[in-house]
Amino acid sequence: MQFSKANVLVAAIVYTTSCECPQRQYDGIYATPAEVATFYGEILSLHEGRFSYWTYSDFGDTNSPRYPLFGRFRVEWQFIILEDSRITSPRRKCITLNKQRVLFREDALHLWQDRGVLYPGGCMLQTKRRPEEIRDTNRPSISVLISGSAGGSGVKPSQRPE
Repeated sequence: MQFSKANVLVAAIVYTTSCECPQRQYDGIYATPAEVATFYGEILSLHEGRFSYWTYSDFGDTNSPRYPLFGRFRVEWQFIILEDSRITSPRRKCITLNKQRVLFREDALHLWQDRGVLYPGGCMLQTKRRPEEIRDTNRPSISVLISGSAGGSGVKPSQRPE
């Protein structure tokens, strides 16, 4: 079978547009849920290919950078990749569950895929609050992701990402 240059170009355009989604569709503010806020938290603001990132922990690492961190992000196959080597987990998978957009850290994503467990410290939920308005007491709760089924995380297996 032979391919013309035009066929290859069309195939390349279709492949690129189907694999890499526009960055703007991920714009928003994301925060770790209230369930972990007293000892750990992350806030991520995405806007037109740029990000602002804050994190804190009761671990008290003296080598941590000054926050917020600013930089660029890119999207590859529903993974948001924060382009800053100081961020421990720069890849986040974006999934919508129960009409709520969630960014999963890779370890939390595997835990959910393999065991059906939602780990609050490994995900960030989209919120309408501005970063400076987010406090321990007003973060979104992971309960918005639970479908109401008994046991485990409450998320139906059919909702788990592939």
